[in-house]
Amino acid sequence: MTDTKKAAPAGSPIDTAYCGQEFTKIISRTATTKPASQIERVLLALLYNGSLNCQEAEHPPVNARHLNSVISELSNRHDLEVDREREQVKGYCGVNCYLTRYRLPFDQLISAKAMVNQLRARRKAAPVNWEKLCSTPLEKLLKSA
Repeated sequence: MTDTKKAAPAGSPIDTAYCGQEFTKIISRTATTKPASQIERVLLALLYNGSLNCQEAEHPPVNARHLNSVISELSNRHDLEVDREREQVKGYCGVNCYLTRYRLPFDQLISAKAMVNQLRARRKAAPVNWEKLCSTPLEKLLKSA
C-alpha cells in the first residue's frame, strides 16, 4: 500500500481535525441542496406573483410545462383551494386564445406558505422569509445552492 492510500495515524492532526461538531459545520457549509421541485416552483410563483397562467409558468425561473397538472395535484393531493379564472390572451401569431389564470384565495395563503417551507426543508434549503418575499428575486428563492 502506498503512503497516499494509508489511513491517518490515530491522534494525528489529520485524524483529529474533522471530528464531532466541526465536521458537521464543514458539511453544512459545503453541502448543496437539490433543485426545487416543480410543485415548489409553481407554489412559490403563485405566492410571489399573486397569480399565474400557463404562458407565464413556462418561462424561467418557474419552468413548469404542465401547469394544469401541478394545480390539480395541489388541489387534489395537498387539499389547497386554487381559484381559476378564464382570460383571453394573445397567442401564436397574435391570435387570441383563452387560458386559465390560477390564484390562491386569501384563506389558503398560510397553508401554502407552510407547504413551501416543508418542501424546502426536504431539500435542505433555508425557509422563505415571508416578510421580505417581494424584495428577493424569485430566481434567488428557487436557486438550489
